[in-house]
Amino acid sequence: MYTAGRECTLTSMASVYEPLAEWLQRHGGATITLDFGQIETILGRRLPPSAHRYDRWWSNEDDPASTHSQSRRGWMAGGYAVSSVDRNFSSVTFVRNTE
Repeated sequence: MYTAGRECTLTSMASVYEPLAEWLQRHGGATITLDFGQIETILGRRLPPSAHRYDRWWSNEDDPASTHSQSRRGWMAGGYAVSSVDRNFSSVTFVRNTE
């Protein structure tokens, strides 16, 4: 929320993808596959159309200057990376980062 006189940055704002990070930290194993519907339930909202259309939406990008917050504040914040996306079956496989 913007307040006059206060700077508002992405780092100070909650992300809609944080529930996925929290869920993965609590429930995930070494590898976990979720369908898009399960991810939407975890997030409490629908995924954007681009998540259904483009594999690139699921890329593992963690550059803080990027607008790709779904990875940085979602699965990567939860300690995971996307290893595969199957848009035919609307599912994503996450693997735990070992670094």
